[in-house]
Amino acid sequence: MHQEEKSMLVTIGPSSGFLLSLHVIQVFIDTQAEQMMILAGHI
Repeated sequence: MHQEEKSMLVTIGPSSGFLLSLHVIQVFIDTQAEQMMILAGHI
């Protein structure tokens, strides 16, 4: 899975930086969502 993502980024080239930042944002949002779920579970 991760190998495919890397090769896709390499194939795309110049816009890979843009896609990478989008991926980072997505991971950040997912992490925040998980923390919210955990906090909600403690209440």
